[in-house]
Amino acid sequence: MSDEHKITIDDLGRQMQEGFKKVDEKFDGVNERFDELTLMTKEGFDEVGNKFKAVNIRLDAIEKRLDTIEGDIAALKMRMDSVEEILDKIDRVTLIDYRRRIEYLETEVRRLKEVVAQR
Repeated sequence: MSDEHKITIDDLGRQMQEGFKKVDEKFDGVNERFDELTLMTKEGFDEVGNKFKAVNIRLDAIEKRLDTIEGDIAALKMRMDSVEEILDKIDRVTLIDYRRRIEYLETEVRRLKEVVAQR
């Protein structure tokens, strides 16, 4: 090799150092981008978490309403059962009353037949 093309160890060391420096600079950009992406991801997860909290609050409210409605339905069922019992009693009393009236009328009809038959 000629003297003009000889590379010294110092030259080689400097070139390697410059190469490492360029690689470090490129990786600094990559690290910055990863940091940005990490922050964006965290913000996205935080936003999703907040939305889930809002959904949970709404679901809790709906669940409370359903519990109230179920309680109202149970109370209504109890009231309807009471009304049904009262109507059953009224039906029984009414049937007994009709039976007495019919028996009375049948007795009156027999009596009238006897009166007519005697004349």
